[in-house]
Amino acid sequence: YDMSDSNIRGGSGRDFADSTFHHTHLYQPESYYMDEAKWYKEHTAEELSRVLFVESDVDYTIHHSLPIVDFWEDGMVATEKGRQMKELTPHRVSLYEVVNPLSDGCMEHMEWAVNELGANGIKLYPARYRNGQDLRIALNDNDSARPVLEKAAELDVDTVAVHKSLPIG
Repeated sequence: YDMSDSNIRGGSGRDFADSTFHHTHLYQPESYYMDEAKWYKEHTAEELSRVLFVESDVDYTIHHSLPIVDFWEDGMVATEKGRQMKELTPHRVSLYEVVNPLSDGCMEHMEWAVNELGANGIKLYPARYRNGQDLRIALNDNDSARPVLEKAAELDVDTVAVHKSLPIG
């Protein structure tokens, strides 16, 4: 995660970072609260690996980037950080790359993700927020989602993760 000031874009990004900071206090015991100095920074792959695999009971994780580019320069969680985590502990990290069926070059991006990046799966976001607009993708849409799912099968990608959350807008 990168909640650093240099990664946050504008007031909406700041609002999102602030609300997620305060939200974590709603469900965590007070002894686990992260102070602002630790929250509003870029966490390195080494830090994240240590927290997950040394300081907790986690044995395995799946890393995926986030495409929240209206709020963060790198989307909030960069693909490169996942690649670094997988490189540090390949037996403990799977990497899912975000694929946007509405973007130009989507199929080439999938090929790069699987063949060059070493992605184990792909991640789809059926609702996105971009340039102030809500963009939705139906997984049964023959024009956008179906070609991505067919390409995933062609590339022997056995996991297509779909983000589940409240819709945007």
